[in-house]
Amino acid sequence: MRFIHLALHVALTGALIFSVANTIEAKRDKVELAEQMHAVTSERNNLIRERDDLESQVEKAKADSSRLRDMVAFHMRACR
Repeated sequence: MRFIHLALHVALTGALIFSVANTIEAKRDKVELAEQMHAVTSERNNLIRERDDLESQVEKAKADSSRLRDMVAFHMRACR
């Protein structure tokens, strides 16, 4: 009976150690995934900021083009 009790105690202790090791590994994986997620989010935010800057430049170029077109049209009318 004592042997069965000891064997059961050793088995449960082994299972507890295995469970703790898995928990530690899961926490480490969670931290690593959080870091990766932060990096991806940061990269995404940088890309969005860059896209917004490019859209702003395109809008400015369109406005400049429109002004230039108006100036050319005014000049062409003045030269007649």
